[in-house]
Amino acid sequence: MVVLQWAGSSVTFLVLSALATGFSWLFYYRALQMAPASLVAPIDKLRVAFAIVLGVIFHGEVLLVKLVLGGAVDTCRGADSCLALRNRDVSLRGVVCQWICQWQ
Repeated sequence: MVVLQWAGSSVTFLVLSALATGFSWLFYYRALQMAPASLVAPIDKLRVAFAIVLGVIFHGEVLLVKLVLGGAVDTCRGADSCLALRNRDVSLRGVVCQWICQWQ
């Protein structure tokens, strides 16, 4: 039988991460109660772009091409869902995927 041993700091950060996740969902649902989904969802979809920017600023992460492309695709996914929620017949996802395939 394998027994897992956890360092005290690992358990602490695991618990803090679980609490942060729980609070983020509570805030998300509260935002949906206060505003229409067409305003809330695009802001929520920008979390990856915010994480990339904060990682570069505060942690000194290096901006790699694949990181920038991944962030761009995810940001376009957010814009695409915003347009879909507003009932427009536009798909940025298809345009970005075609552009990436041509770029490679």
